[in-house]
Amino acid sequence: MSLEPVNLDKLADNAPLVIPADPDRILVVDDDEGICRFVGTVLKGAGYEVLYANSGEAALRICDQDPSIKLILADVVMPNLGGRQLASQIGSSHSQIKVILMSGYPNLSGLLNGIASRTEKIRSECNFILKPFSPSELTRKVREILSQQADAVPSQSM
Repeated sequence: MSLEPVNLDKLADNAPLVIPADPDRILVVDDDEGICRFVGTVLKGAGYEVLYANSGEAALRICDQDPSIKLILADVVMPNLGGRQLASQIGSSHSQIKVILMSGYPNLSGLLNGIASRTEKIRSECNFILKPFSPSELTRKVREILSQQADAVPSQSM
């Protein structure tokens, strides 16, 4: 996937950019530094505070040390501890943290949706975005997931 510079003027297409007074803290987890930079630039431009981890194990350590993290954006395919396993562990130990899985493998999206269609419970747990995504797609998905009520957010186990 080639990354192009992000034009923050067009971040949310024609929607007004709302910068929160107290920004939510988001952890971006991907073993590809370019993806981390791209996602971080977009999210910072949308007013979020962004932390980074290059592995699922590092993400778990960060979450153990920082209770203010609201959302994790994690790549599905990473060495050792991938996004699905990370989401499962986060759901067990930090159930207040929401998770969005991301992947550049189109068949993986179909697989997750196929699994999700089997039961309503799993469908509600599959917060997923397919790479490559535009800045507006990313910010829209992040806002959607963060705006869900805490009691309406499903466990992240998969």
